[in-house]
Amino acid sequence: MDRKEFLWKGCCGLVALAAADGSAQSSSAAGAEQPKPCDVNDLNFIRNWVTDLMDTIDTEVDEATKIKLLSGCGRGCYRRHQFKQDIATKAKPMSTS
Repeated sequence: MDRKEFLWKGCCGLVALAAADGSAQSSSAAGAEQPKPCDVNDLNFIRNWVTDLMDTIDTEVDEATKIKLLSGCGRGCYRRHQFKQDIATKAKPMSTS
């Protein structure tokens, strides 16, 4: 898998998770209105926008800045989702002292 395909699949996955997370949070609130389901046009808009963003980053931004941008997104995703922090905690080697 090349870098562009990796980034594209990663971004699509993040958009899907964010949409699902937002739906779950808003539906769990007491008395909250049910969010309208994503329309295929909304998903196409997001997919196209993210594609344009990634293409522009790939062609217009130097490598060091790309790393900073994507690292920042990764850190934000990690902080936003407790299950990711739980996985990282479980993966840390246990102290033998």
